[in-house]
Amino acid sequence: AWELKHRALTSQCVTEHTMFRKETRWPGYYYRGDHLKLDDENWHCLTVSRRDPKTGKFTLEKVPVYHIVDDKEKKKRSPKRQKENQEIDNIDTNEQENDEENSKKKRKGWWSLKS
Repeated sequence: AWELKHRALTSQCVTEHTMFRKETRWPGYYYRGDHLKLDDENWHCLTVSRRDPKTGKFTLEKVPVYHIVDDKEKKKRSPKRQKENQEIDNIDTNEQENDEENSKKKRKGWWSLKS
């Protein structure tokens, strides 16, 4: 019972955070059908929440992200590592484009997915 209670609370926290952020976060962190794109301009941040145990209500806010490795350090990587990172970025971009395409199909209805 204890574990089930905490799993339910964790699920509720994840849902609250996802609904607070008005974007889709890649790769695969969460998907919002009403906000299909990554929005780093407004949402490159951390989401911090507090839950009132008496009311069960959440208070959420954005806090800044502090990068430990800056862009200069990234540029110092070996050419092999840079190539691997570029390949990963390309895969992520392709997955995002495919997910956006599938989202459009889903909004039309599952019956439009017949092949």
